[in-house]
Amino acid sequence: MNHGYLGPFCDHLDMRVRNLAQARTFYDPFCAALGLTTIDVGEEWICYGAPDSTLPFLAIDADPQFVAGHSRIALRASSNADVDRISEVARVAGAGVYEPPQACPEYTVGYYASFFEDPDGNRYEICYRPLGQTIARLWRSRVKPGRMTEYLAYVGETGLHDYLRTAGNRGAYMLSSADPGAESIITLSFWDSFGSVARFAGDDVKRARYYPEDEDFLIDPPDVVEHFDTTF
Repeated sequence: MNHGYLGPFCDHLDMRVRNLAQARTFYDPFCAALGLTTIDVGEEWICYGAPDSTLPFLAIDADPQFVAGHSRIALRASSNADVDRISEVARVAGAGVYEPPQACPEYTVGYYASFFEDPDGNRYEICYRPLGQTIARLWRSRVKPGRMTEYLAYVGETGLHDYLRTAGNRGAYMLSSADPGAESIITLSFWDSFGSVARFAGDDVKRARYYPEDEDFLIDPPDVVEHFDTTF
């Protein structure tokens, strides 16, 4: 199960159940199928996490008075076969109001999903919807000695901030090396189209975009960036 789609949007899901021990008969196998294989147990809660602790986790809390609502949590699978696999685990583990995997063209082309509830009525969906082209935009430069920490903060407040708030952006990262004599920085961002890149960079998408104080930090900043087709 690929959790990266949640990116910075979600740190964890916090769900309520009436009885923790009973809930585990469903959530132990269900979360394992999601790749959440590390378990931390308290008196009134359980946390299911991934081996990579930077990924989102699922917390289950006991509340004897809990009454389920009508909201639904949709979790993204990596393929139709992944939907089939996780859905079957949920069914065997006791999912209620179970709808087997099915095409849902009314949502979007290629949408494939299964719907069900946990034993307490929390609604879930496992879905796969193909994403279109992903473009990687890479910019790199050298940073003046001793200025890296300060510059990383500046990029976070300017370029990285603007990447993430631009429609069509699918995420962005900063990579840095502060080794003496080799202070360098890379920004790597992902986009759904060159039209989206243009919203950030302007009509000439190959041109690097700079901010007022970049010149004070950088050594020979490049005029252009690189673009790549991306396969996940």
